Amino acid sequence: MPTPHYLYILRSLGDDRIYVGVTNNVERRLKEHNAGRARGTKPWRPWELVYTEQHPDERSAGKTGHAMIQSFNMSLVLVIPPR
Repeated sequence: MPTPHYLYILRSLGDDRIYVGVTNNVERRLKEHNAGRARGTKPWRPWELVYTEQHPDERSAGKTGHAMIQSFNMSLVLVIPPR
């Protein structure tokens, strides 16, 4: 049986950048981002978690994440509550 995976969205507390990722453990992954162990997000630390969505497997979460990135627009930003 596949392991559930999560699509997650982070927002940089420094400059409001948005990062979309996929993981099987959101808490651990957020800690990795904030500890600088994720090269692609290290310069914009710290990060806050603003959204998660559970999927039945990594492929499903990845497809949703990819589609979200491809169509990223202001309607998605409006879903993320302001700080």
